[in-house]
Amino acid sequence: MLYLAQLFHKLVVQLIKSKAKRNRNQNVKRDSNIPCRLHDRAAQFKVIVYHLNQEDMDQIVTHLSNAKKRLIVGARSSYSAALWMGTLLNQLLGNTKVVHEFYDSNFEYLTEASEDTVVLLISFARYTKWSLKYAQVAKNHGAKILAITDSISSPAWSLADHAVITEINLNEMGFNSFSCLYCLFDSIVAKIRKTRCKSISTRLHDLEELYSDFDLFYE
Repeated sequence: MLYLAQLFHKLVVQLIKSKAKRNRNQNVKRDSNIPCRLHDRAAQFKVIVYHLNQEDMDQIVTHLSNAKKRLIVGARSSYSAALWMGTLLNQLLGNTKVVHEFYDSNFEYLTEASEDTVVLLISFARYTKWSLKYAQVAKNHGAKILAITDSISSPAWSLADHAVITEINLNEMGFNSFSCLYCLFDSIVAKIRKTRCKSISTRLHDLEELYSDFDLFYE
């Protein structure tokens, strides 16, 4: 059954990308590199919308909003995405730590994981054993595991309580392109801000007063 689901998913992705490529070739000059890439990203967004599970998205928003402690986990290239999301969640909700790898001091927060802890695992191929092990140990402590990954065959998918799939591409240098991932982050954060509007407004106001006390920014 899992094999059939994976096969169907791949066929749908190929069909959408094939159609997007034909449209791109008709509308964009071959030597215009930047517009071509933008068209590719637009095709990826359509893929995300097609297979996005709204129920899982709602669960991720609910658990991130209600958790007393949040641990955002990403290794290697996924760390930059984890840092962006974790920093924003900490600004809006507080009590959020970004965990890089075992040498990160935030690694030790795992000892405090419990049923009121949520781990957001960001994991893409090639999947690092370290980040998966971290999530597994947190789950053993009772934490809820949320995952953003790239396939239903991903080990993060089977480990998570709730997971969503997003599209990533490797560029010519072998680096991941996370444009779709950040779009997904933006959707999650927007819904969190909507559901926790009052408490977030209060927190942001308090942060602004703190910044002012330290004369942090040029005005």
